Amino acid sequence: MSAGTLVGGVVTLFGAIAGAALVAQGIHPDLGVNETQTWIIYVLCFGAGVLLLLAFSRQASTPLAMQAPGTLAILLGLIAGGAALAKAIGMLPPGSSASLWALFMLSLPPGVLLLTGAAALRNPSLEPK
Repeated sequence: MSAGTLVGGVVTLFGAIAGAALVAQGIHPDLGVNETQTWIIYVLCFGAGVLLLLAFSRQASTPLAMQAPGTLAILLGLIAGGAALAKAIGMLPPGSSASLWALFMLSLPPGVLLLTGAAALRNPSLEPK
């Protein structure tokens, strides 16, 4: 593992933690999370971390460098979407769920693309013709 890959993984983890804080803030608004700063941290750290992971990963470990953040993004998006839905149907306390829906919509597409790319690199015969 190179230093760039390690830094990319840690920075991606920072972004994922910020995303989890956004989900927690959406579920329990009294936590005191600064949403603006946390959104900036989530977007910049997660995006830059994935780019660093891909830039510095060795060719053999590129699928893993795509799969790990892709899985994190999908999990984060699905949890945010589930929490937003639970708020909408009254299972969680009422309040704004805009941040949860935004996290849902912004996390799932990159996560699916990363996992699809990792699968294509592992098995080139799966590529569309």
